[in-house]
Amino acid sequence: MKHLTEYSGFFLISRLFKFLGLKKASALAGFLGKNIGPYLPATKTARDNLSHIFPHMGPIAKEQIISEVWEHWAKVASEYCHLKSFFDDSLIEIRGAEILESLPCKKAIFFSAHLGHFQMIPLILKKKGWPVLQLYRQANNPFVDKDMRSFQKQACHQVASKSENAVFKMIQALKRQESVFVLVDQRFGPGPQIPFMGYPAYTLTTPAELCKRFDCPFIPVRSERLNPTSQAPAWFRITFYPPLSCQGNAEEIMIQAHELMEQWIKDNPAQWFWVHKRWIFEKDPEEDILF
Repeated sequence: MKHLTEYSGFFLISRLFKFLGLKKASALAGFLGKNIGPYLPATKTARDNLSHIFPHMGPIAKEQIISEVWEHWAKVASEYCHLKSFFDDSLIEIRGAEILESLPCKKAIFFSAHLGHFQMIPLILKKKGWPVLQLYRQANNPFVDKDMRSFQKQACHQVASKSENAVFKMIQALKRQESVFVLVDQRFGPGPQIPFMGYPAYTLTTPAELCKRFDCPFIPVRSERLNPTSQAPAWFRITFYPPLSCQGNAEEIMIQAHELMEQWIKDNPAQWFWVHKRWIFEKDPEEDILF
């Protein structure tokens, strides 16, 4: 009963966003996120994370980031209802396309973080003819999860969650000379603790292990939200980076990935998913100093 009640709200909101169209839905969602999000319980996690990662940041600056975080991710949620609209070339700026063109085949693992609108990454790959398996975190509500899978399949060829033996599906995709897309900035389960933003964090190393096993490139991809204008109408920028070196072990490869993602997050902290409990902090940081 609880799941059905939750889903009824999700269904109504998603249908409203679809009815409004892309621009109006994104604007409305951003307004609601900015004004409601900071009062939700998950905001405490965001404050704790920001206090530890940016200990010298004052409370006013933190609250500004939190407001922008909620605005951004509310927009992302509404934009899932309009993924097909982003096949329009003018809405996504692509950098580093030559990286794709230089690869000998389409067997690769692309990784990113919960930044910008990461769903645009497999969408671009699909548009360029890359068969993509996307790994995702399954929603707790099975009805919501079914709809989210439907949205995601508009932007990739296959989706797989941890509960569906995702590792096996990754292996099968690579054996078929296909690619995999995975977000590696969150914790999906057991794994070694690797430094991330200055603190040890349990880290998924499977993608790096598979890159070594199948001798395929491990390619970083960054997503950024832009401010579209009539002269520059792109909503997002997607940047492909050269593959990481896979000479070391899986943990060493993931250290490289973390260092790169750390820079992305520091460049634009308001577009990262701070409400996720990424770290286990031993104690609270000292009181912040207002600046």
